[in-house]
Amino acid sequence: MIRITPSYKNGVPAAMSLLEAEVSETLESPAVSVTASFLAEKHPGDIAALEVVKGGYYFLGNVDAQRTELSDRGLIVSVDARSAAALLLDNEALPMDYIGISLDTLFARHITPYGFSLSRLEPNRRLASYPVHKGISEWEALCGFIHYAYGCRPQVKGRTVFVRTQKPQRVLNISNKGGGAIFTKLSEQRTPYSIISRVVIRDYLGEYSTGVNNPSADGIRRTRYQIPAGELVDYARHDADFRIKQSMAASRSWGVTLPGLEDAELAMEARPDEPGFSGQSMAVTAWKWRVTPRGDMTELKLGMGSYIWN
Repeated sequence: MIRITPSYKNGVPAAMSLLEAEVSETLESPAVSVTASFLAEKHPGDIAALEVVKGGYYFLGNVDAQRTELSDRGLIVSVDARSAAALLLDNEALPMDYIGISLDTLFARHITPYGFSLSRLEPNRRLASYPVHKGISEWEALCGFIHYAYGCRPQVKGRTVFVRTQKPQRVLNISNKGGGAIFTKLSEQRTPYSIISRVVIRDYLGEYSTGVNNPSADGIRRTRYQIPAGELVDYARHDADFRIKQSMAASRSWGVTLPGLEDAELAMEARPDEPGFSGQSMAVTAWKWRVTPRGDMTELKLGMGSYIWN
């Protein structure tokens, strides 16, 4: 059972019943998103936030948009909200050319002021120089640093930022034969055209002198040429490795639809038990709960775990 409750900025709370809702999270974004529609007895005034409770799952998101419509269906109030991590997307980073800056210092300047803490199991790495360009978000400033210093992408859980994607201990078994979550649809998409076989990096002298090969290209030939910013030439190898890994991760994906609201977590291992699908190393890259008058369902997007957990 899921409960979605609005809290109010002003006005008297109105009696409202939930009509439809979507709750979603993806590794591509630090923020959890919620969209909900209610049937209201009267105009509710300004809604400030949405609270989502389901078992041990809790979400509180500030409202991005509110729409109120009166028709023959009644008074319908629709609300879009995102978790606190949306602050990192919505605020621009102060432009700065950093010299000899460490991850801890960059985090303290750009992320800590929004109420987030850093969790890292690796050394506090430092870049000799790192530019924060005009117009990028606080989140992009952090992702760029971690991209070059660690060769990976950070992940947000609640109010904690992890340097690397965290693999939950829990495993989601998927099967219509018993012993797992049942599904109504299971699909696979293979896109070998996305695979990069080689990245060639330009050096300080303007020569394309360093090539980074993809050992898993499996006969595919697709080369990319990389011109790193001058101050980041020394870290271009991390960038090349990351691009190759991302291309491999995008080359095969799966989709699963489950009846009801399944307690899925980002990056958790998923194991479908079906011919042609079993034996694959899969990880949840996105999940979505749908609450509708026709019933509730969970939609999962799965990716190649070996490229997501490393």
